[in-house]
Amino acid sequence: MTSSQLRVLLFISVVFVFSACSESTSPPSQSSIGVDPTGGSWKTIVLSSSSAITAAAPAANNSAATTSEIAQIKSLQSSLSLTQISDIERWDSSAVIRWNEIARQLVIRHSTNPPMASRAYTLMSVAQYDASVTVWKLKYAYNRPAPSKLDASVKTYSTVSDLPSYPSDHAAIAAASASVLRSLYPNDVVWIDSLLAAHEASRISGGYNYPSDITTGDSIGLQVGEIILSGATSDGSDAAWSGTIPTGDSCWYSAQTPAAPPLLPMWGDVKCWVITDMNAVSPAPPPSWNSSAYLASLQEVRAISDTRTQGQIDTAIQWADGNGTYTPPGHWNAIAAQAMLTRGWSTLRQARAMALMNMAMMDAGVCCWKMKYVYWLIRPSEADSKITLAVPLPNFPSYCSGHSSFSAAGAEVLDYLLPDMKVQFDGWASAAAISRVYGGIHYRFDSDAGLVMGKKIGDLAVARGKSDGSD
Repeated sequence: MTSSQLRVLLFISVVFVFSACSESTSPPSQSSIGVDPTGGSWKTIVLSSSSAITAAAPAANNSAATTSEIAQIKSLQSSLSLTQISDIERWDSSAVIRWNEIARQLVIRHSTNPPMASRAYTLMSVAQYDASVTVWKLKYAYNRPAPSKLDASVKTYSTVSDLPSYPSDHAAIAAASASVLRSLYPNDVVWIDSLLAAHEASRISGGYNYPSDITTGDSIGLQVGEIILSGATSDGSDAAWSGTIPTGDSCWYSAQTPAAPPLLPMWGDVKCWVITDMNAVSPAPPPSWNSSAYLASLQEVRAISDTRTQGQIDTAIQWADGNGTYTPPGHWNAIAAQAMLTRGWSTLRQARAMALMNMAMMDAGVCCWKMKYVYWLIRPSEADSKITLAVPLPNFPSYCSGHSSFSAAGAEVLDYLLPDMKVQFDGWASAAAISRVYGGIHYRFDSDAGLVMGKKIGDLAVARGKSDGSD
């Protein structure tokens, strides 16, 4: 028995478990998802092309092997519980969004900091996308019909689209996602593997895929995940810092007791996804220390602190996304996921959207962190001890605002993908930016610079999207 066949047996025998967080509105069923028949020709991100990974042809429709697989599906369907049926329907809704939820849950569970969280979301989203393009090319090369289209007695829990069955896009996305998340969160391997097995098993018992669709899709996803992770080992995200914190009236210092090292001083040197020239997107320097512009900005924060309204407090808290949350990049992943729920997009198109947005946000974080440790600017409440805070004070320099940078980059990509929601996205980015001023932890020029910089970086991701063949 091969390792792939053994995995199929494990998938079939698993008890269906799904404990990742759920969105407030259920995504559309597979029946309403688009097919994007030219998706196999879309430009990949890390893979050299959609042909970089290949797979053998599936068994013929009238073969004994296919007949046996259909019988296996029917046997499984004869004893499904209501809980198992519910899990089939849940996983069917959206492979991309469900695994994005799982990633956000892991970020929360491990209190992953914002830059590292943005990297996790990006690596997984890029793996999902490149795996999907690969699968799409093979789907339309072999055009294998779904089991229920060959045998009408195979039960399904939503109307099956015309998307070819082999290889399984769900299995490829699940395996690629799990591969990345296992590497990033090794203490959760058992839980991640249980979700992978449950997801893939649901596609067989749900009547959507043959077991061989699953094993091939899983193999593709695993290979893509390993390629993505191999490249990530040299992205500079684990670089150690050996510098010292500068001193002076304008310089940031750790306000923690005891003082703690600043967060990720080397992050500004991490390899970017869409930025090719950091200088082209970097903001101008902040106002010079004790200049009239600086003092006016400091006074504004103090005035807000002295008269802070409940509405300002609510805005600060709503967008705080601090330690133990899914972080600002996760907030925008949740926004994007919710916005895509009723769009009827293929899993491929959803994966593309998440990859473009997350690449932009990760690069925005890299550029923002570069600025933080170029200027080492003191936080407002450190410059004026009478400034009170509505949210916790981050342990790193002020200029420019990470929340603003992440939010503007994410919003700019979503404006391109979902132009009918541009007003909402831009409004949310502005709210995230001003929330940091309301909270007392940033100057307005921090937030304004982050918005401008993030938008420029978002535009770079949009330019990539416009040239990937999907439009």
